[in-house]
Order: sequence, then C-alpha cells, then structure tokens
Amino acid sequence: MMKPEFAVIAVGLLLYPLAASAGMEEASAAYQRGEYAVVLQELTPLAAQGHAQAQARLGMLYEHGQGVAQDYAEAAKWYRRAASQGFAKAEYGLANLYQYGRGVAQDYAQAVEWYRAAAAQGFAAAQSALGDMYLHGRGVSQSHALAHEWYLKAAGQGDADAQLNLGVMSEQGEGVAKNAADAAGWYRKAAQQGNAKAQLYLGDMYRFGHGVGKDDAQALQWYGAAARQGQALAQYNLAIMYEQGQGVAKSEADAAMWAREAAGNEVPGAQMLLGTMYLRGRGVAKNEDEAIRWLRLAAKQGYQPAISQLELAEQFRAAGQGDAKAQYEVAHYLAMMGGAPSQVLEFLRRSAGQGYPEAQYDLAALYEQGDALPQDPVQAANWYRKAAEQGLAAAQYRLGLMYEQGTGVDKNAQEAERWYRKAAEQGLASAKSKLKK
Repeated sequence: MMKPEFAVIAVGLLLYPLAASAGMEEASAAYQRGEYAVVLQELTPLAAQGHAQAQARLGMLYEHGQGVAQDYAEAAKWYRRAASQGFAKAEYGLANLYQYGRGVAQDYAQAVEWYRAAAAQGFAAAQSALGDMYLHGRGVSQSHALAHEWYLKAAGQGDADAQLNLGVMSEQGEGVAKNAADAAGWYRKAAQQGNAKAQLYLGDMYRFGHGVGKDDAQALQWYGAAARQGQALAQYNLAIMYEQGQGVAKSEADAAMWAREAAGNEVPGAQMLLGTMYLRGRGVAKNEDEAIRWLRLAAKQGYQPAISQLELAEQFRAAGQGDAKAQYEVAHYLAMMGGAPSQVLEFLRRSAGQGYPEAQYDLAALYEQGDALPQDPVQAANWYRKAAEQGLAAAQYRLGLMYEQGTGVDKNAQEAERWYRKAAEQGLASAKSKLKK
C-alpha cells in the first residue's frame, strides 16, 4: 500500500504539468492582449520551477522591455536557463544577445554555438542566422557554400529572410551559380510573405527585365508594397516612375509625395529630386527655401548631382532677391536648358538694369543680332556702351566696331579708335589687330 506522503507527492507530480500548461495558456492569451503584467505574474513562478518555455518567454519580456524595464542581462539569464534544457527558442535568443553584445560580452563564437544548437533542432530563424554567420565569417570561417546550405534549410520552412538571402546569392553568384530567374523566384517567395527588401528587389527585377519579363506594372506593384512598409529605395523608385510616367500615368504630385517619403529616409537621390521639384514648382508649390533645404541634405551626403543642383537653387533664390550676378547666371542656365525665351530675357533685363556688365553685353548682342529680340542697332549700341563704360573689354571692342561702321551710332573713327584702345589695353587680340591697321 502506498504511504500517504508519497501519494501526495505523486498527485502533485501529476498535477504540475496541468498547472504549468494552464499557466502558459493564460500567459499566451494575456500576451496577445498586451497585458504584460499578467504575463509576468503567470510566468515568474513557472520559470523559477524550471519550466523551460516559461523561462524563454520571461527572457523575451526582459529583452524587449515588456511589462518590465528592459534588461538584457536578465534576459540572458533566463534564456540561458531554458537553453541549457535544450529549448530552441531560448538558444536562438541567447545567440542573438551574444551576436550583438547585449547583456553579455559580444562573442560571435558563442553566438554560432547557440545558433547551431537551435538550428540542429530545425529552428528556422536560427538556421537563417547561422547562414548569416557563414556568409559574413562571424565566429566561423567565411563560407558561401555553407551559408547557402543553411539558408536552404530555413527557406524550406518558409523563412522569408533566408529566401531573400538565397535570392541575393543567386543574383550575384555567391555559393551557387549566378541565375537571375532563380533569384527572382526566391525574391517572390519572400516578397509574398511581406519582406520589404525582397519586394524592392523583385520590383527591380520587373522594372529592368532581369530574370523575369520586363513589366512596369509589376514593378510598381512590388515597389508600392515595399514603399508602404517604409522601404526608402522603393519609395524613391516610385517617385521616379511617377515623375517619368513609367508604367503609370505621369503624376508630379505622386512623384513629390513618394520623393518626400524617401527623402525623409535620407535617400540622397530623393532629396535632390524633391529639392528640384520645389525649385521648379512641379508637383508642389514653388519654394526655393525648401528646395535648398533638401538639396543641402543630399549635398551633405556627398551626392555630386545635388551639389551642382544646390548651387543652381541658391542662384535662383539670390536672383529672386535681386542679386544681379545671380540673375545673369540664371538667365544663362535657362537658355542652356532650353527655357522659355521670355524667362531668359526677364532675368537678363533685370540683371542688365542693375548694371551687371556681362548681362548688358548679352542684351546688346541680342539687339544687334535680332535673336530673341527685334533687331535694334541703337539699343545694341546703348547697352554695349553701358558695359564698355564699366570696363568690359568685349563690349569696348563691339562699341568701337559700331563707331567704325556707323551702326546704331554716327560713324566716328576717333571714337572707334578710342574704344579699340581701351579693349587692347586689356589684352583683347581683336582690338589690337584693329589698331595696327
């Protein structure tokens, strides 16, 4: 006959798994509701009694600061207790702490050891992480082949990060023969699970017809999925496609919207695009201050196109504020870029009117040649004179020529010689040649 005290112990042993199970179920339900205090209440006694799953869950609470102050050292303590019992999730959690040096000294070798323990039990996230360690040679000798092997194991269980990495390896030919179609296939698997980077890469494949047929609509779809998750390069690519009307109706407003998202995520190309749109009033209200702000952010990252564009934006702003030299430079830029002649003339007149000699000379040349302005020798001579009186050698020479020919002024050899001499004194070869005759 069983002694009473042994009977009590036996009943207790039978009831403990039931109590533990009930406690874990309550903890899981409370966690889903975000009631972390209840989770902590349920898990703490179970963890203290050696329940591995409770210990692992408690480690997770401390790692993420849920219901308790974030404490990586305490997380490591509880993960280690569960890991020592072979609990895969805890082995994986402890490995992460070792990899990033949280709560423990950073130790890649220890991270690999614990990842390998969890991976051997088929824990997909650990298999993928072990692939990362081999890919980058952290805690192990670098081996693309072994990285590929572990990624395959994890990908076979649906791990999106592993599928993404297999796509990259297939596209670049690392650890496996280069194969764009295989890369697209892996990207698709990860993208369909919501992996933003895979969605971006799959969008690239469709946009450029790499491994799949070129399809702008598909590119837009995948870029959009990634962009809505905050993937900065996808946002930038959407901005470009909307700006150019690539696979979608051209929309400067949509282009500006996505450029702003990507610019806020520090993509220098997007910052430059947004700055340019503000500068020209495309898709947004024209705002030179905003244009310069975004262009400066891109320029600070060393983005060379933005540095040139910033200089232009600052010239536009200075021109608007009445700077004669800037007005002249803006006029030249607009002329070079095929801007409206009326705009070019407006900036040129404003600059010349403020006495900028190069602008006066160009305005004179337009009147003399009848190019963009009605031919008017009198006006030409008038503007050449203004520039010549400020010492512009080319204008002095042209004014001398007009006096010599009697164009726009009364013919006067002495005046012609006087202006030729002034130009020649500045080293102008054509003026020197006139004086020798």
